[in-house]
Amino acid sequence: MTRRLRILEITAAGDTAGATQSILNLTLGLRDRGHRVWMASRAESLIHGFMRDEGVPTLPVVFRGGLDLGAARQVASFARENNIDIVNAHASRDRHVTLYAKKIFRMPSRLIHTRRNLPLMSGGWVQGRLYAWGVDRLIAVSQAVKDALVGSGLPQDRVSVVRNGIVLERYGHGFEEEAGAIRDSLGLSERDRVVGVVSRLKDHHILLEALARLDPDICVVFLGVRPNENLERLRRALGLKNRIFYRGFLDEVRPYYRLFTISVLPSVIEGFSRSILESMAMGVPVIASDAGGNPEAIEDGVNGVLFPPRDPVALAQRMERLLGDEDLRRGLAERGRERVRHFDVSRTVEGTERVYLDVMGGGNDE
Repeated sequence: MTRRLRILEITAAGDTAGATQSILNLTLGLRDRGHRVWMASRAESLIHGFMRDEGVPTLPVVFRGGLDLGAARQVASFARENNIDIVNAHASRDRHVTLYAKKIFRMPSRLIHTRRNLPLMSGGWVQGRLYAWGVDRLIAVSQAVKDALVGSGLPQDRVSVVRNGIVLERYGHGFEEEAGAIRDSLGLSERDRVVGVVSRLKDHHILLEALARLDPDICVVFLGVRPNENLERLRRALGLKNRIFYRGFLDEVRPYYRLFTISVLPSVIEGFSRSILESMAMGVPVIASDAGGNPEAIEDGVNGVLFPPRDPVALAQRMERLLGDEDLRRGLAERGRERVRHFDVSRTVEGTERVYLDVMGGGNDE
């Protein structure tokens, strides 16, 4: 029988985004596997409310900044009082807080840090040494993230790869009625070619620069981005006539995939993108930058399309080809559905559980 652990998942973020959904799914999955799980997060965050609704006990934490000894003391005390075996930190501020909790306030729990994006601007060798000093294990959501962490000074055996997953049963069917209502609200027709981008603001300007080389009747829907002054300034400078819609963060994005002709992800810092997995599961062919963990989900020309990072000319060429070839889109979508079966969230939960159990069998007691 698997050992039942007492686990504290912690995030200073926790509002609507792919990472929030991933943390939510992980926490509920670990609970459903019989572990005792708590969530530490900002009381006003969406994930805090979600956890309460799901019956997961919560610890409200105020994250005040990088050197937050008050939050560190609170987390250490909570872990000690509740005999927490594992603390897993998922975002920048809470990673600092948990390091201080362990090393300054002697938190007895094993400490895990999960890295979800490439650490391109995250301290380099200095942060690598900091992690080596205080963290029992790092979980990287892709091999690309692990390689970057090892390159910053982490030993290979201190970083485990557990890829993101989605709840596959929630995707791939339905939402036609909701999609129709959204299409009407945007003034789109079923004949319109619609490019969807489901991501926080990350290299979106590359897509705008690519649009300048394409037909002006192509429509773009940005999910996760509100109207943005910099993007609008670039749009005017490029003279774009395309219809571009900003929908911000939404609790429910699945109906939008029914609108998309293709899905594009220009970001170069993705650890392992949920939007790629969601697109595949919803039958939308994907074009993504050949960066980060994207090539670990997409085999170029087989179940999706890759383009050289930050190359708008190459992106425009691939968009033009894919938007103009329905048979190609259909084939990529079918093979994408097959590929995404390897990334059900149950595998993420089981992989994370294995890391936790392995750490409890040894770990870093320095």
